[in-house]
Amino acid sequence: IDICASGLWRRLLPKALTATQAKQNNKELIVNGALTADIKCDETLIASALENVLRNAIKYAEHSISIGLIESDAIYITICDDGKGVEESNLARLCEPFFRQEHSRDRSTGGTGLGLAIAKNAISVHDGTLTLENQEHGGLCVNIRLPYKSE
Repeated sequence: IDICASGLWRRLLPKALTATQAKQNNKELIVNGALTADIKCDETLIASALENVLRNAIKYAEHSISIGLIESDAIYITICDDGKGVEESNLARLCEPFFRQEHSRDRSTGGTGLGLAIAKNAISVHDGTLTLENQEHGGLCVNIRLPYKSE
């Protein structure tokens, strides 16, 4: 495990989220806040987690994706889209391997159903948490908490 230094966050977020992808899909990317703290982490795992979450947000957003970055007792990263959201009954299952909300989707149209499972596992390995919640006015938020050091 290496140190995810402040410079890493600047490299990871654009790499993982690729504002270019959002723009290519005619969607706006809004980033609020900044991360400057150093934490112990596996850069590859954290990058993979962020990339999976952000790809989903870009895919399901109607117009915009917002990212919130906060440092307090831990590092908090919130990634929200303005899409349709997820049926409440499916929220808990969305991080299960191979689960897809829409039964009509298959691997050729909707991925493998592993993205959020990979993301949750990568965050968990760092003693962090990944939770999902629907926004009041539509869309899904993925809330990530990473401690400054393994608890």
